[in-house]
Amino acid sequence: MKLLVLIVVLINVSNSCNISGEKYPYDEDSLTYKNQFVFKNQFKMEGVYITEYSDFFGVNYFWENGVFFQMGSENSISVDECFSFHEENRNIPYYWGYFIIEDNILKVQTYDPGSLNRYSEFKVEERWATIVNDSTIHFFKKITPWGEEKIMDETLNFHQCDNKPDSTNLLMD
Repeated sequence: MKLLVLIVVLINVSNSCNISGEKYPYDEDSLTYKNQFVFKNQFKMEGVYITEYSDFFGVNYFWENGVFFQMGSENSISVDECFSFHEENRNIPYYWGYFIIEDNILKVQTYDPGSLNRYSEFKVEERWATIVNDSTIHFFKKITPWGEEKIMDETLNFHQCDNKPDSTNLLMD
Protein backbone atom coordinates (compact mmCIF):
# COMPACT_ATOMS: atom_id res chain seq x y z
CA MET A 1 0.00 0.00 0.00
CA LYS A 2 2.83 2.42 0.90
CA LEU A 3 4.44 1.71 -2.46
CA LEU A 4 1.20 2.50 -4.29
CA VAL A 5 0.81 5.79 -2.39
CA LEU A 6 4.43 6.69 -3.14
CA ILE A 7 3.94 5.98 -6.86
CA VAL A 8 0.78 8.13 -6.97
CA VAL A 9 2.56 10.99 -5.17
CA LEU A 10 5.55 10.80 -7.53
CA ILE A 11 3.27 10.83 -10.59
CA ASN A 12 1.42 13.90 -9.28
CA VAL A 13 4.66 15.74 -8.45
CA SER A 14 6.08 14.83 -11.85
CA ASN A 15 2.99 16.11 -13.66
CA SER A 16 2.84 19.36 -11.70
CA CYS A 17 6.48 20.15 -12.54
CA ASN A 18 6.35 18.93 -16.11
CA ILE A 19 8.44 21.03 -18.47
CA SER A 20 7.92 18.89 -21.55
CA GLY A 21 5.03 21.00 -22.75
CA GLU A 22 2.01 19.64 -20.87
CA LYS A 23 1.98 22.29 -18.14
CA TYR A 24 3.63 24.97 -20.24
CA PRO A 25 2.95 24.13 -23.89
CA TYR A 26 5.32 25.86 -26.31
CA ASP A 27 7.20 25.18 -29.51
CA GLU A 28 10.89 25.35 -28.63
CA ASP A 29 11.88 25.70 -32.30
CA SER A 30 9.89 28.94 -32.66
CA LEU A 31 12.71 30.89 -30.98
CA THR A 32 14.78 31.44 -34.12
CA TYR A 33 17.49 33.52 -32.40
CA LYS A 34 18.74 30.51 -30.46
CA ASN A 35 22.52 30.12 -30.92
CA GLN A 36 22.65 33.14 -33.29
CA PHE A 37 24.20 35.82 -31.06
CA VAL A 38 27.89 36.64 -31.38
CA PHE A 39 29.30 38.55 -28.42
CA LYS A 40 31.52 41.50 -29.40
CA ASN A 41 31.26 43.65 -26.26
CA GLN A 42 28.16 45.42 -27.61
CA PHE A 43 27.01 46.22 -24.08
CA LYS A 44 27.74 45.19 -20.49
CA MET A 45 26.60 41.76 -19.38
CA GLU A 46 28.39 41.31 -16.03
CA GLY A 47 25.30 42.27 -14.06
CA VAL A 48 21.59 42.93 -14.23
CA TYR A 49 19.46 45.40 -16.20
CA ILE A 50 16.66 47.00 -14.20
CA THR A 51 13.53 48.83 -15.26
CA GLU A 52 11.78 50.74 -12.50
CA TYR A 53 8.00 50.94 -12.54
CA SER A 54 5.75 52.59 -9.96
CA ASP A 55 5.20 49.43 -7.90
CA PHE A 56 7.76 46.86 -9.08
CA PHE A 57 11.05 46.34 -10.86
CA GLY A 58 11.69 44.62 -14.17
CA VAL A 59 14.71 42.32 -13.90
CA ASN A 60 16.58 41.47 -17.11
CA TYR A 61 19.68 39.37 -17.65
CA PHE A 62 21.67 38.97 -20.85
CA TRP A 63 24.36 36.30 -21.23
CA GLU A 64 27.16 36.06 -23.77
CA ASN A 65 25.61 32.84 -25.14
CA GLY A 66 22.58 34.84 -26.36
CA VAL A 67 20.23 33.79 -23.57
CA PHE A 68 17.84 36.35 -22.08
CA PHE A 69 15.87 36.27 -18.79
CA GLN A 70 13.13 38.64 -17.66
CA MET A 71 10.70 38.82 -14.78
CA GLY A 72 9.14 41.30 -12.41
CA SER A 73 10.07 41.71 -8.76
CA GLU A 74 8.67 43.73 -5.91
CA ASN A 75 12.10 43.76 -4.28
CA SER A 76 14.64 46.43 -5.04
CA ILE A 77 18.18 45.37 -5.87
CA SER A 78 21.17 46.63 -3.94
CA VAL A 79 24.20 48.00 -5.75
CA ASP A 80 26.47 44.97 -5.33
CA GLU A 81 23.92 42.17 -5.33
CA CYS A 82 22.31 40.53 -8.36
CA PHE A 83 18.70 39.50 -8.30
CA SER A 84 18.65 35.77 -7.63
CA PHE A 85 15.73 33.83 -8.99
CA HIS A 86 14.31 30.59 -7.62
CA GLU A 87 15.31 27.33 -9.32
CA GLU A 88 11.71 26.76 -10.48
CA ASN A 89 11.99 29.98 -12.54
CA ARG A 90 14.37 28.08 -14.81
CA ASN A 91 11.37 25.99 -15.93
CA ILE A 92 8.98 28.79 -16.89
CA PRO A 93 9.32 29.32 -20.64
CA TYR A 94 8.04 32.92 -20.81
CA TYR A 95 10.81 34.10 -18.45
CA TRP A 96 13.43 33.05 -21.02
CA GLY A 97 14.38 33.82 -24.59
CA TYR A 98 17.19 34.59 -26.97
CA PHE A 99 18.55 37.76 -28.52
CA ILE A 100 20.63 39.01 -31.42
CA ILE A 101 22.06 42.39 -32.40
CA GLU A 102 21.75 43.83 -35.89
CA ASP A 103 23.69 47.07 -36.25
CA ASN A 104 22.67 48.97 -33.10
CA ILE A 105 19.31 47.21 -32.68
CA LEU A 106 18.89 44.56 -30.02
CA LYS A 107 16.16 42.03 -30.92
CA VAL A 108 14.80 39.79 -28.18
CA GLN A 109 12.50 36.80 -28.68
CA THR A 110 10.54 35.49 -25.71
CA TYR A 111 7.27 33.67 -25.18
CA ASP A 112 4.23 35.87 -24.62
CA PRO A 113 2.44 34.67 -21.47
CA GLY A 114 -0.91 36.02 -22.74
CA SER A 115 -0.76 33.97 -25.93
CA LEU A 116 -1.61 30.76 -24.04
CA ASN A 117 -5.26 31.87 -23.79
CA ARG A 118 -5.47 32.68 -27.48
CA TYR A 119 -3.51 29.76 -28.97
CA SER A 120 -3.48 27.01 -26.29
CA GLU A 121 0.32 27.29 -26.21
CA PHE A 122 2.86 30.03 -25.68
CA LYS A 123 3.81 31.86 -28.88
CA VAL A 124 6.82 34.05 -29.57
CA GLU A 125 6.81 37.80 -29.24
CA GLU A 126 9.70 39.98 -30.29
CA ARG A 127 10.92 43.25 -28.81
CA TRP A 128 13.33 45.68 -30.40
CA ALA A 129 15.62 48.05 -28.54
CA THR A 130 18.28 50.61 -29.26
CA ILE A 131 21.58 50.12 -27.48
CA VAL A 132 21.94 53.67 -26.18
CA ASN A 133 25.37 53.02 -24.66
CA ASP A 134 27.17 50.10 -23.00
CA SER A 135 24.89 50.30 -19.92
CA THR A 136 21.53 51.58 -21.22
CA ILE A 137 19.06 49.80 -23.48
CA HIS A 138 15.82 51.38 -24.70
CA PHE A 139 12.99 49.13 -25.97
CA PHE A 140 10.89 50.92 -28.58
CA LYS A 141 8.85 48.23 -30.35
CA LYS A 142 7.08 44.95 -29.63
CA ILE A 143 5.75 42.54 -32.22
CA THR A 144 2.99 40.38 -30.75
CA PRO A 145 2.52 36.70 -31.63
CA TRP A 146 -0.35 37.69 -33.93
CA GLY A 147 1.83 40.19 -35.83
CA GLU A 148 0.63 43.44 -34.28
CA GLU A 149 3.35 46.06 -33.77
CA LYS A 150 3.16 48.10 -30.57
CA ILE A 151 5.21 51.12 -29.55
CA MET A 152 7.22 50.66 -26.37
CA ASP A 153 9.06 53.13 -24.17
CA GLU A 154 11.02 51.08 -21.68
CA THR A 155 14.55 51.85 -20.55
CA LEU A 156 16.79 49.25 -18.93
CA ASN A 157 19.72 50.45 -16.83
CA PHE A 158 22.71 48.30 -16.01
CA HIS A 159 23.72 47.51 -12.43
CA GLN A 160 27.05 45.81 -11.75
CA CYS A 161 26.77 42.82 -9.44
CA ASP A 162 28.95 39.91 -8.44
CA ASN A 163 26.61 36.94 -8.05
CA LYS A 164 24.82 36.78 -11.39
CA PRO A 165 23.00 33.44 -11.80
CA ASP A 166 23.91 31.21 -14.73
CA SER A 167 21.75 30.92 -17.84
CA THR A 168 20.66 27.30 -17.38
CA ASN A 169 16.99 26.96 -18.32
CA LEU A 170 14.50 24.59 -19.94
CA LEU A 171 15.02 26.02 -23.46
CA MET A 172 18.71 25.16 -23.62
CA ASP A 173 19.97 21.89 -25.08
